[in-house]
Amino acid sequence: MAQDNLSYYESESEGKSVAIVGVPMGLGSDERGLQDAPRYLLDHGLEDVIASIGAE
Repeated sequence: MAQDNLSYYESESEGKSVAIVGVPMGLGSDERGLQDAPRYLLDHGLEDVIASIGAE
């Protein structure tokens, strides 16, 4: 069976619960748009990635 980068985490998180807390990260940064990162990750499949490693 081929291993991917998530193989280590798959055995550790099988059946465990995960909470996603969207915290804006733009305070004190010179970069614009960082505060949108939590929403971007959720909109682009973060929940699917977490579910794919066996977490709920």
